[in-house]
Order: sequence, then structure tokens, then C-alpha cells
Amino acid sequence: MPFPAHAPNNRLTSRKARRRRARVPRSLPKLGISTSNPNPALNELTLDLDSDHAGTLHVLVYDAAGRRVQEREYEKESGHFLTRLSVGDLPPGLYRLQVMEGDRRTIKSFVRM
Repeated sequence: MPFPAHAPNNRLTSRKARRRRARVPRSLPKLGISTSNPNPALNELTLDLDSDHAGTLHVLVYDAAGRRVQEREYEKESGHFLTRLSVGDLPPGLYRLQVMEGDRRTIKSFVRM
């Protein structure tokens, strides 16, 4: 039985819909980083965030190839958190800063000059 003239479009549309559904990450709730500056960074990166989480804060830095190049842990109290990360030992390039606290995380990119 031949397909109606509009069937290929329906089939493509359903493929696109499946791909879109497959791309939606089932990630942890996001954590808002107020600032991660300066961007680009030379020697230090300031991490400034506000949240109600009290406990361990994990800060990870990944290079452009996805390799973990830095890892830090902090004990944080509820509310405002401000710290400086040393990035002067990293070679120049594009990096991703991942911050995790409890079941929340966020990822921000930065450039090391």
C-alpha cells in the first residue's frame, strides 16, 4: 500500500521529534552562578553564587577535550558564597566550570588567556 503524499513529511517530523526528545538531558536541577569573572581569565576566576544549600560544594574545571583539570571542594553555608579559583597554572584555552551542590549543578564556560 503506497504512502500518501504527506507521509514522508510525517515520517521526518516524527524522526525530528524523536531526536529532540533524545537530546533533552535528564540532568540535575540547575544552580545559578551570579558571576564567574573575569572572562577571559588570567590568573584567577571569581565564583560568586547565591543559594539556600548548606553543605559540600564541588567545583570542577574541564578543558576543551573534556578532561578534568581541577577539582575543589568547599563547605558552604546557606546564602551567599564567594571564592577565587586559581587558573594561572592552566594553559591558555577554553574551559568549562562545573559547580555542584546537593542535587543541583550548572556549567559555565570561560577562557584562560
